[in-house]
Amino acid sequence: MTFIKSKYIHRSFTELEIKNFLFESKRTAALCFLRGRRRIGKSTLLYQLQSLYKIPVFVFTGGKDEKEVTLKKRLITEWSLFNPKSNLSKMKINSILWRDIFVEFGQHANELKSPLCICIDEIQWVAKGQTGFIGQFKEAWLTLEKIKNLKIILSGSSNKFFHKYTGGEEQILRGMCTHNDIWLTDISPSVLKKEFVPHWKNEEVIFAYMCLGGVPYYWQQFDEKVNFIQTFNKACFTSSSFVLKEALEILRLEFNKAGTTTAINLLKGVGFLGKTLEQLEKVSRLPHSSASILVEKLLDYGIIKTFNDPNEKFKTTSRGQRYYIQDPFLNFYFQIIWNIKSKISRNQTNELIFASLLGSKNGFYINEFSGYAFENLVRRQLLVSVDRSEKIFKTLGLINCEFEVGTIKQSDRQIDIVIFNSTDKTDRWIECRWSQSVKEISDLIDEVLLKKNETEDLEIFIATNVVPTKTLLQKAEVNEIKLIGINDLM
Repeated sequence: MTFIKSKYIHRSFTELEIKNFLFESKRTAALCFLRGRRRIGKSTLLYQLQSLYKIPVFVFTGGKDEKEVTLKKRLITEWSLFNPKSNLSKMKINSILWRDIFVEFGQHANELKSPLCICIDEIQWVAKGQTGFIGQFKEAWLTLEKIKNLKIILSGSSNKFFHKYTGGEEQILRGMCTHNDIWLTDISPSVLKKEFVPHWKNEEVIFAYMCLGGVPYYWQQFDEKVNFIQTFNKACFTSSSFVLKEALEILRLEFNKAGTTTAINLLKGVGFLGKTLEQLEKVSRLPHSSASILVEKLLDYGIIKTFNDPNEKFKTTSRGQRYYIQDPFLNFYFQIIWNIKSKISRNQTNELIFASLLGSKNGFYINEFSGYAFENLVRRQLLVSVDRSEKIFKTLGLINCEFEVGTIKQSDRQIDIVIFNSTDKTDRWIECRWSQSVKEISDLIDEVLLKKNETEDLEIFIATNVVPTKTLLQKAEVNEIKLIGINDLM
């Protein structure tokens, strides 16, 4: 496939990891998995590898509804363009097995002095059903692994696929893997602003990030020539918006049609604060056995996660655990879009639905959403940032990734975010408040101090979008509390 070069955003950390995979000295072939959510930019990265590293790279992308014979025919056509000496095009398509294709990949690698990188993108659509792809790949690997120039990357968005084939030591592909999974994660707010919306204020960038996360495709929908409210409204709240179908497409990667409907029924009731299994059974009206199985799948596929409370004793059952959705877009969809999707689908005239949701003329506050979304953004940055480039890590004094992120949600006290088990043995509390009120942040300083026990040795931070006054900064300093502002999250 010929790649038409377009604007490309470098992922320095991931690119270095792939470079190490491609050029590390091994006696055998190498295999790894490139993973990441839908729309995060995996395909774009794969098509850049040849220009980045100056080695031959063949990329083939699977199609969702493509039949096996059509899939093989298209792969052979594209491979023959990449390797004109291929013998596959001379064979009858019905007689070609997957192992024949794998073996020819190896033969071509044997003829080269440089590494040959074979990338199978959207692997869940290539290795679907009863195609025999996985079994024949394992069989062919006994021959392929002897070819040290051969580098194979299997890439996909389906966590279900990777859980099924790589989820444990006994799974087929896990035993063949020679490198840790390479994850492509969110692009940072500062890079998104630079590449897509340089005229936006930092607060506008952070608000959009609270709703959509760092997914480049979503940010491509914004018109940089139009002001923030109008372009955000057009991208997310009109009949042409991508948001109406996007959540369904994400879930369909993991579930069939009926399973997607059931998953939506449960997920729309999770909420920002999370719910226990028992609570989810009530809001979804699913029987215990069905809800329990579905929650386990959603956990396995990374769609929901559990809160981690450092002060809570280990639970022997899952019924007391609270589950929440970490992905910003899915939260935005189920907390905001879901309730007004019919109104959005009828909005063909760019009616400012977004503006009508805002509860204040100052800033971007949506009742029962903005505060929780802001807390989720801070937590997510701490959990998923791969290169620690955001300023928040310096503000918090976290010099490496050896720490855990949790929360305290108990009857006697609640702390939004707790960082514990850090290398420096210092716990950190972060209270999050999306507010334009300096007084509210001043009062929060008094409140959070009352939650600290005399025996606790920890550092306290308040994350907020408020522009602090001199008096507020002085009060925070006197009480040994540090403020995390919008600029720290860029």
